[in-house]
Amino acid sequence: MKPALFRVLLLVLSAAFSISLMECALRLQTYGGITPLAGEHVLRMPHETRGWTLRPGDKAHQRNLDFDVTVEINEQGLRDRPHAYDKPAGTRRIVVLGDSFMEAYQVALEESLPHRLQESLADRDVEVINLGVGGYGTAQELRALREEGLLYAPDLVVLAFFTGNDIQNNSRSLQIDTFGAEDPKVWGRPYARAADASAPLSWTEPDAARMRAAAEKAERKRASWLRRAWKLVEPTVLANRVQQLFARAAARAGAPPADPRAHFGWPFLEHFESPVWDDAWLVTQRLILELRDVSRAADADFVLLIVPAKLQVEADFRELARGQYPGVAFDENRINRALESFASQHDIPLYDPTAALVARSEQGERVYYQIEDHHWNALGHEIVTAGLVDMLEREGLLAR
Repeated sequence: MKPALFRVLLLVLSAAFSISLMECALRLQTYGGITPLAGEHVLRMPHETRGWTLRPGDKAHQRNLDFDVTVEINEQGLRDRPHAYDKPAGTRRIVVLGDSFMEAYQVALEESLPHRLQESLADRDVEVINLGVGGYGTAQELRALREEGLLYAPDLVVLAFFTGNDIQNNSRSLQIDTFGAEDPKVWGRPYARAADASAPLSWTEPDAARMRAAAEKAERKRASWLRRAWKLVEPTVLANRVQQLFARAAARAGAPPADPRAHFGWPFLEHFESPVWDDAWLVTQRLILELRDVSRAADADFVLLIVPAKLQVEADFRELARGQYPGVAFDENRINRALESFASQHDIPLYDPTAALVARSEQGERVYYQIEDHHWNALGHEIVTAGLVDMLEREGLLAR
């Protein structure tokens, strides 16, 4: 072998060895092992009535440019500690419903709102069961309560309502506008319809067969020997760290979504009216009332928790949005006022943590992730949990 070629080969091998050592060290530091776990969202499995749910007893490493978290699912299919269905004598149970903010795969389990709520109330013999699943809308949360939540005999049901997309999730038309008709987030979820706020709900079921076929295809891809071999040697954690260095500088330079009417719509735009959004808001109200009635029929109190979008809390993010859409009239808290009016009209206790989050943000603290994820970080979960506990105490909802 020629000396020059030998030196090049030696340099390549040395670089590969150094990268391998750094990757192994980062894997050990990040999730305690050399073999990488699967990536974000692989813990979901098809469900006949809800579209998808979490796979019981499984775990995966959830990673993007903002966080690295190992997520474990208990035997009931919940991102939570184990819970028996039978309620211990003298225990008051709280069931939490919500989407990815409550599943909280962006933070360690101990940092999530449901777990913090449990720890805050442990000395009062309160047990918190977390039914949060990423991507859920109100229709799926209603079915989760009926099919799973009531099995725990709750004394209180907390619905965490995300202002950013929960109304869109309840409308097939708005989901198509956002994702396109062929996206699984469109045809893979159930939709409810209602003629008015007191009319019975009618349903469009998820395409369960198509969901199963898509899941089987994804599993075959993950299980292939070529994919497994690549995952073993792929410098995923190291590459993630490098991406973070560059992404932080460019986080605010991304292209805006194509249509602010679909992305923000009625909840965040001033003087915005649309029959499609009106229908979505109507069925959302009807679903919340059904959740309230199902809870009360099971002798459980019902509370509405507003989960504000990052746009409503962080001033610099809000200014970025306004700059991306010059001439668009924003009213970032329109949805909050509507929810407060609705809750008051229907005797539903409500907690809105927006002001508390804004106050901490104005002090220079970050309560949401900053690069590609817009969920609460650990501090955000901490702030909202403390406020929720105070509200439950004031309303007398922690008494046995």
